[in-house]
Amino acid sequence: MRPSFWPRGASPIRRPEPSIARLLRSRLTWVVARVLLVTLASYGVPFDFARPRTAGATTAPDRPASPPATASAAGRTLYVNSNPALVCHGKTPCFTSIQAAIDAVRAGERIEIQPGEHVEQLRIFEKNFSDAASEADRIVIEAEPGAPPASVMLRGRRDRCEGGFAVDFSRSRYVTLRGLAISGAGVRGIGLRGGSRQNRAIHLERNRLSRGGPRECNGGIDVGRGNPDTVIAHNLIYGNGQDGIIFRDGRGGPYYVIGNTIVGNAWNGVQMTRLAVVELIGSLILGNGHARGAASNRVGVRRLRRAPQTSDQVRLAGNVICGNRGGELFGELLDAEDVGNRTLTGSEGPGLIASPCCGEEVLHFLARAGADGVLDTADDDFRLAPTLPAIDASIDPRSLGYPVSSAVLESDFLRPGGTPA
Repeated sequence: MRPSFWPRGASPIRRPEPSIARLLRSRLTWVVARVLLVTLASYGVPFDFARPRTAGATTAPDRPASPPATASAAGRTLYVNSNPALVCHGKTPCFTSIQAAIDAVRAGERIEIQPGEHVEQLRIFEKNFSDAASEADRIVIEAEPGAPPASVMLRGRRDRCEGGFAVDFSRSRYVTLRGLAISGAGVRGIGLRGGSRQNRAIHLERNRLSRGGPRECNGGIDVGRGNPDTVIAHNLIYGNGQDGIIFRDGRGGPYYVIGNTIVGNAWNGVQMTRLAVVELIGSLILGNGHARGAASNRVGVRRLRRAPQTSDQVRLAGNVICGNRGGELFGELLDAEDVGNRTLTGSEGPGLIASPCCGEEVLHFLARAGADGVLDTADDDFRLAPTLPAIDASIDPRSLGYPVSSAVLESDFLRPGGTPA
């Protein structure tokens, strides 16, 4: 009798068969085995019926997405420590790479990364990728709570610009990345793919991004077309080779950019396309644009000028935007809805207040260069001096009705609950 999975007319090669092969020739047993393997795969055991999975391979972008696993009732935590000898200090399940934990995490769970350095590129692909996913399924990837700032370091490809990145989000929903220090990552420190690979409700909180790599390698946050309900809150973005944050490729958002410190990046502090919907609230955007180039592309906040364009898609409130080489603002940005922003002269449009001292970067921070006395290194200290313009210059974002928890809005890049002080 010909097994049903052979083509019609084919003749089997007769040879002695081990007992396991005879068993699998039973169609019923084959179906049961397949169901078992699918079940194992849903618990993170890698298996591909079409071909073997090679080391480092990812699911093909055009492969149909599977529904997200149901969130575990206990809200399981996965632990990561790059030193195998420490075994995550006895906490389980324990992984030695962040990517391995990402591959295993399911809806509603969190990954806690213990202090250490990680040289890897993280791909967050098709997490919670289902129309049924909701805030209850949010996956949190974060540095160990209570760990010193910048003690969880992600290096990407170690100062290689071409092909370099630290974190890449694609086709994922309801994922938070919190508390990582990212340095020397390459073209993108954190990238959110756009278009057919866009994400939804990605939260980037209290991360520190610096020095993308050699020359004009970006290294900041790069957001592609679409990506609705993205939250970028209380991140420290400094010393990168191009823009601190860039929203690109046409229509997208809404994007909520709240309480970030964006300092000393080579091009613009924030750049956005003309159709992006952006809420830029309570951020310090200072001293950007030091690279050579046109002054209009070396500013604090830049919106591309392409007709038709109106300012009602962008809201600026409570920001300090000062000391940027090509000026503070460029493009159609301001209208009567913008309030409480500070620039050097306050003359750029409505919603601005003159702050003559705000352009002096050295006056804003207690010890900008850190203990080593060198700018744009890992120990740079961005604590604000107590009497300077950025103190109490903002508005309370909790009053604005954003889809962001109060716990996020009350944090800063150093610690949770840091603001209001």
